[in-house]
Amino acid sequence: MMWLKGCPRCKGDLFEEAGINPEVYGVRFVNCLQCGYSLSPEEEAQLARPKQQALSSTAQRRFLASAAGRS
Repeated sequence: MMWLKGCPRCKGDLFEEAGINPEVYGVRFVNCLQCGYSLSPEEEAQLARPKQQALSSTAQRRFLASAAGRS
């Protein structure tokens, strides 16, 4: 996901990046594309996110999508 002009440091564009093994640890980071600034957890909590982005990992999204396809 991207947030245009959302960087608190340089007003650049933010993007969400998965850390190492996000399926296991659920780790994601929000960084600025222009200056490389990483948001703190408090700053990330203030970002507008759609309800479906609240899932912590890609594996959970795949599981829910396959479960929806079976019903």
